[in-house]
Amino acid sequence: MACQSRRRTLFVASFFAAVVAADINVFVDPAYVLQFAGTTLASQAQDYIVSRAPSLAALGPWSVRNQTILPGSNNPKDYLSWAPYWWPDCNWCLNNSTSTSNSASYSTASSSITRRADIDDAGRLDWLHERHLDRNGNAAVRHRFLARAASTTKKTTTSTSKKASTTTKKSNTTTKKSSTSTRKSSTSTKKLSTTTSSKSSTSTKKSSTSTAKSSTTTQKVSSTTKKSTSTTTSSRGTTTSSSTRTITTTISTTSLGSGTASFSTTSTTNPRSSTTSSPTTSTGTPYPSGCRPSPTTPLPPSATWTTCPYIRKDGQVNPDVRAEIFDTTWITQLSESVFYSTLGAATGRYPQGYTEAARHIRTWFINSVTGVNPNLNWGQVIRGPGSDSQGGQYIGILDYRWMAKIVNAVLIMRSARAPEWTSADDAALIAWAKQYLVWLTTSTLGKQDAASKNNHATFYYNQLAVLHVLVGNKTAAVNSLNTYFNGLFRTQIIASGEQPEESARTLPGHYQAFNVEAMVVNARIGDYLGQNYWVKTTSQGATIQTAVNYLMQRAVNPSTANASPSYNTNEIAPHVAVVAAAYGDPTGKYGVWLRDVVFATGQGYQAQPWWFYAQPESLPYSPYGRGVATRARSYPAYTYTPTSISVSTTPLPTTTGADGGAT
Repeated sequence: MACQSRRRTLFVASFFAAVVAADINVFVDPAYVLQFAGTTLASQAQDYIVSRAPSLAALGPWSVRNQTILPGSNNPKDYLSWAPYWWPDCNWCLNNSTSTSNSASYSTASSSITRRADIDDAGRLDWLHERHLDRNGNAAVRHRFLARAASTTKKTTTSTSKKASTTTKKSNTTTKKSSTSTRKSSTSTKKLSTTTSSKSSTSTKKSSTSTAKSSTTTQKVSSTTKKSTSTTTSSRGTTTSSSTRTITTTISTTSLGSGTASFSTTSTTNPRSSTTSSPTTSTGTPYPSGCRPSPTTPLPPSATWTTCPYIRKDGQVNPDVRAEIFDTTWITQLSESVFYSTLGAATGRYPQGYTEAARHIRTWFINSVTGVNPNLNWGQVIRGPGSDSQGGQYIGILDYRWMAKIVNAVLIMRSARAPEWTSADDAALIAWAKQYLVWLTTSTLGKQDAASKNNHATFYYNQLAVLHVLVGNKTAAVNSLNTYFNGLFRTQIIASGEQPEESARTLPGHYQAFNVEAMVVNARIGDYLGQNYWVKTTSQGATIQTAVNYLMQRAVNPSTANASPSYNTNEIAPHVAVVAAAYGDPTGKYGVWLRDVVFATGQGYQAQPWWFYAQPESLPYSPYGRGVATRARSYPAYTYTPTSISVSTTPLPTTTGADGGAT
């Protein structure tokens, strides 16, 4: 148990460390990138980007075809993700007479697990923890678990109910002898309602509880295997599930840029293919408190996905969302890789950056074999039993918020006239984007997302605007941003700077910062299109700056004693920097605040990658950036020396400029 606890702690720590290390979503004017990349402007931030780009590119290429679990469409080219805040609520029956909310309870706060009396929990949760440590996303651990489960189950044959009853009595005798409990076994034996098993091997497992050190529960293991289905029947109920569909696909293609990429997909499973009967006793009456029959054989984790109802726990990420489904992780890595690769190439210090970016975009989007379909019909699926489950939700559109970075990378390659990004590549991506735009604006999920009131809709307009830019329809892009800033935006921030829709959540600081991130991207896209959305106000007179000021007053460094995980300086700092660039910092308050932030990287704010994007020159239509653009500050070329990056504690410059802001 000590080893398992340590594994759980390591997983939770690494999971959240990875989240913290991820860069923000952003859009940067390509003209700014090509003018200032490789100069002394924000040189430490550029050092970080260039050093990070090769390792990110090496993680790819990425393709949805590598996902080993299929969506409900059974189409391996459809994107799939699971809703992260939804958890199984199995409510297993105990001893056929009592019930308990018996789902495995993960606590990310304490890095611990509470196991209840579900006979399957021990095997299933051990499998999950091993799976978390399987960093490469392969199926080796799955196979080990299934092999271990199979080794505990002997072959069975069909017999009469009389023989099954005799076997049960022998089982009880064996349990009585082996049990460490002093409690006597019940002398009454319930008649079995089926005739599906005999000569079954008895498996005795110990289950820990808070009131007794040990007790032994005997589970009768029986199975009848057919080619396409397997049925387990007992006095606790009947569960029928169709067999796992297995596909072995090897994809090799030489049209992915420089070199060949190989994709292998094995053990592909469609969780929708399982159904579960109503939880009733052998007489057909419901179990007490509506509990569900406890399984009588070791079950793989996939059984939970279609057997147990799922409930929402806001802000609590179910670990198996990232341990089983990788499309969300892959699109995040892809976006950061292609963005950093093009920035690195623009500096002249990562010459293969355009090649890597073009190759990865082709693989994910436009290659005929590995490319993803232009929809998110299976984004953030909420699992559970019944035909109404296993479908995508409008919240899944959030998974593609990274389109801003991906399109940004394409625009940088276009502006640089990079030969690595061909006219055929461009035409193919435009065709894909047009199809996705149709889905985004006409599908039920797309319409629901646009009608939402919080960060989901704000990020929706990120995608809508930037995709219109990609396909060459700048008028539609401006119209999309006008719709947002003249509509939803006006309701999102009150006079104090608080965002009511986000502050009502379990992590108010995090969700407010998250929504500001989306607001900033919308304003940045507008800047690129010659629009000034920085001065847009809500119905109570608040701007993006007002929202950031509100968060600044509440944020504390993560290292502070009893620091709240909600208002985190590391999460808010990029927005403070961009507000200083857009609105100016005449009193130096933003610079001082950034100077005092303790970053997870151990470096100062000037060594963070977003510092390169948070310069007034990158925002030529913002209130302060407009004045800087008219003064045309110039920077010499930056001569890079491979030395360690120093920690800068220099505050932002506060010399008053022509527009009353800081220079």
